[in-house]
Amino acid sequence: MIFRFLLPWILLALWLSPAASAQSTPLDKLDQLVEQLATDEEIVGAELLVVQRGETLLHRAYGWHDREAERRMQTGSVFCVRSMTKPLIGMAVMMLVEEGKVELDRPAYEYLPELDHDGLRQITVHHLLHHLGGFPMSHLSMAQLPSLTSTRQIAAMSAEHDLIYPPGTKFRYSDHGTDTLTALVEAVSGMSAQTFVEQRILQPLGMDASLLVFPEDHPLRARAVSKYVGAPGSWTRYWKASDDPLFPLFLGSQSMYATLADYRRLAELWLHDGRIGEQALLSAESIQAILTPGPYPMDGPTGLPGARTEYGKLMQLWTTPQEDGTHSMLAFGHTGSDGTHCWVFPEQDAIVLYFTQSRGTLSGLQVEAALGELFLGVEVEAPQLAQSIDDYLGYYSEGGDDRYRAIVRHEEGIALEILGKGVFELVYDGEDRWHLALEPSSVLAFQRDENGQVSGYQIGEHQEFRFTPAADLPAGEALAAQVAAAHGWSKLAELGPLQLTSELSMPAAGMTGEMVSTYAWPNRFRMDAQIGPEFEYVAYDGEVMSYASVREPAGPVADPERARRMTRDHFLARLSDWTQWHDHIEVVQQVELGGRAMYLVRLGDLSGPARTFYVEVDTHRMLGEDSLANMPGMGPMGQKIRLDDYREVEGLQIPFRTRIEFANRMLGRMTLTVQKAEVGVDAPEFRLEPKPSDG
Repeated sequence: MIFRFLLPWILLALWLSPAASAQSTPLDKLDQLVEQLATDEEIVGAELLVVQRGETLLHRAYGWHDREAERRMQTGSVFCVRSMTKPLIGMAVMMLVEEGKVELDRPAYEYLPELDHDGLRQITVHHLLHHLGGFPMSHLSMAQLPSLTSTRQIAAMSAEHDLIYPPGTKFRYSDHGTDTLTALVEAVSGMSAQTFVEQRILQPLGMDASLLVFPEDHPLRARAVSKYVGAPGSWTRYWKASDDPLFPLFLGSQSMYATLADYRRLAELWLHDGRIGEQALLSAESIQAILTPGPYPMDGPTGLPGARTEYGKLMQLWTTPQEDGTHSMLAFGHTGSDGTHCWVFPEQDAIVLYFTQSRGTLSGLQVEAALGELFLGVEVEAPQLAQSIDDYLGYYSEGGDDRYRAIVRHEEGIALEILGKGVFELVYDGEDRWHLALEPSSVLAFQRDENGQVSGYQIGEHQEFRFTPAADLPAGEALAAQVAAAHGWSKLAELGPLQLTSELSMPAAGMTGEMVSTYAWPNRFRMDAQIGPEFEYVAYDGEVMSYASVREPAGPVADPERARRMTRDHFLARLSDWTQWHDHIEVVQQVELGGRAMYLVRLGDLSGPARTFYVEVDTHRMLGEDSLANMPGMGPMGQKIRLDDYREVEGLQIPFRTRIEFANRMLGRMTLTVQKAEVGVDAPEFRLEPKPSDG
């Protein structure tokens, strides 16, 4: 489910009520919140450690260590901390700076020959430390890892791709940039980066339960938690302790495994200005440099009240604005994409570690809100209940050719749906005011007319007016028939299956590949995508949706909601008879975009999020779609799909180019360009069966 926050927020608010406060401290409420997160399957399991002034205030385990094995989580478990590895590389670079071996403002290629290429020589060490190098998220796929023996091979990939923006001009979080810095540490120090970090950081700190590479026979495997991906209530295990290592070599971007107790030692070093006892691993000046924000904010969501997210030298920062325009430090630390978190509150002399193995969870935001009360004294206000949710449901626009927004149902409440951006849960504040759950400072203030009906809302200086679709717009089913006729895909009943071979590219990730899509009338399809060693296969035989990928063996899709979404994400559902695939079709608006008159057609009611199709008024040609993409480990996100370069093939109108722009900037844009279109091909298998070895 999308942003399933409401129940935990209500429970947290109940714990903050006067009756509960007499018995529950803020620490108790934090403990109860994480317990509830595990009970409600917001996460699979977790371990929580709260330390203040060197004293452990709370250390508990929750939920499952391995759900399928029915093994409960225990304290002292070993987690893959993913991006919480990055601060180690920031420290390693600053150690080399202190030794006079590296200068931050020097071009990185002077230390790392792999960057001595046109277009890369402007990248400085400073740029890489602040994610300003112009690199995408990654040039590396997981399937390529077994063939690598050094991070310098990863750095060498930089020369094979163009930068996505000029160095120093924009913040773009990049694993590739950090792995390139890891290679730089190796080149300058004369030893492997793994050895450098182990000898210079882990061993002096006594981090004996931390590993940069996790071999199969290591005794800590017995304490390693199983890893899950998905969303609240729908978690799939993708790694367990008996499996091959995820990372066969040290990646400074993400390969570290650690216990909470070990990572606490690292956080204490930062908190104490680089010192551990009488020993200084880094100077106070270097620690201060690490904690100094870069020129561009990180602009991520946060539950810490009044905070904004910035980024230092491979260190996340939570800051608050000051009257003079500067920002003061509220907390620092880092998070990891498998659901691990470290917050250090310097003013409160406190450290909080919250580790889950639930890739895709957003529960850290709720934990942050609880920490706001524990350390900042800002209580989480109880969400009030609106008298009638139905009052707010509807379409909203600022008028003219502004594309509509929708207020839709979301579990027991409502959410704001913005085309191509996403669906954002709203929390009721009372008096027709709702705030975004992910950004409490953004408030929708609804207005009512003289009859008491909701007529619009204001968010900041922006005004949206409620409207109903105009009476002269075509009926949904009538337009569906016109669209089907305009594209002619019903001819496949006589012509036989259509097969499209397309080139696939994702510039932001530096990846290219191929997709072969086959469509058979009236409702069968198969799409096989290959990007390097990565693959994804989707097939539907008219009854059963099946799927296979590098990480998921072939077989039927068990989750009904996931299967329902997948059955609608293909050309047949867009270009043929919509009524076969969608129960509700409503033409919401006619607008002019890019000099073209278009119908905006909603394929679903207001009971939840829905796709919106863009149809050209004159030709009834399908030009695009705004919807949600569900990415493993990233959850649902907005996407804009645009279809163009239509060509006729045997009477069929086929878009030879599909551009998909994801709301998540790390993914950027994906383009599919048809290279070959064939009609009457032999039909492939439209169901993916498990191999004998799969089960």
